[in-house]
Amino acid sequence: MSQRTVPNSKVVVCDYLYYRLHIKDSVKWVKLPLVELRMKSPSAEYGSVGLVDSGSDRTFVPREEAKLLGLRPQTLTDGTKRTTEALGAGGSFPCEIMTLPEMRLMWHGAQFQDFHGLAVWVPQKNEDIPYTIIGRDIVFKRFEISFNESHRKMSFKRV
Repeated sequence: MSQRTVPNSKVVVCDYLYYRLHIKDSVKWVKLPLVELRMKSPSAEYGSVGLVDSGSDRTFVPREEAKLLGLRPQTLTDGTKRTTEALGAGGSFPCEIMTLPEMRLMWHGAQFQDFHGLAVWVPQKNEDIPYTIIGRDIVFKRFEISFNESHRKMSFKRV
């Protein structure tokens, strides 16, 4: 399947995306700096969203998504799984380090950046992160990213 790409634009401006937060008997709409993603492995390809997080050193993929993609933990020379402890606002949690073959950043259904062979951190528990978190280790090396909270937009400027 052929993928459309955004014309060679130096800046891509994305609207924050909405999601529903259910609290007891009410629903609250929340806007966050989420970007459309396409993730691909030899066994699966699908669309998702990722939170662009300037406070995160690493990129995280939820365990459910890693399973859908058929990702496997990286191993050390002795054959043991490569694991680490992640520290976040909610405390620390154990992660396995896996390789994501391909992740594309999308804007209105068109690709504006692709990444290959990414080391991603996958929490060992399903509930540790709700969606992919795009950290400084990947996207911030290729773009200057600006967040405009009052207009609920973020800009990706190529460096």
